[in-house]
Amino acid sequence: MPERPPRTYEEYLKYLHEQTRRHAKWRDEASTTVDGRAATLLTGTTDEPLDGLLGCPTPDGDAAEGCYGLQPGYELRVAVIDAPGRPLLAWSTIDTTRPQDRTVAFPRFEGMLRTLDFRQPDRSARRLRRVRAEGARRHEDDAERDAVPDERHEALG
Repeated sequence: MPERPPRTYEEYLKYLHEQTRRHAKWRDEASTTVDGRAATLLTGTTDEPLDGLLGCPTPDGDAAEGCYGLQPGYELRVAVIDAPGRPLLAWSTIDTTRPQDRTVAFPRFEGMLRTLDFRQPDRSARRLRRVRAEGARRHEDDAERDAVPDERHEALG
């Protein structure tokens, strides 16, 4: 049975650092913010399977089946975010046994983090209106760009 995850951002970071005793290797640690909230980025590797290290989708999950952890042959860029209520963990994985460019994958992941928005009721409604307005403008622009001249309609009709 997997361990219960730490309940605070600080406890989760401490927990990850303590996993060096179990063969977790952390590097490239950096403090940042995600939607104004404290966050820490780390790159993790291991030479031993660490099933369930990052958590499980269900409390009674089997660490070896369906849970998340560091694995040999993979590099994970992990973000621990001080989200409302409890820490949020996000990561991007690179299979180090195949040619992949971490200078592309990891910055793309970090770029995705900059788009996260921990919605609050007021901000949520404003953002939804803005997204809808941007979508409507894009739709109008696409329709204008894709418009078929009348002569062509006549030729087809």
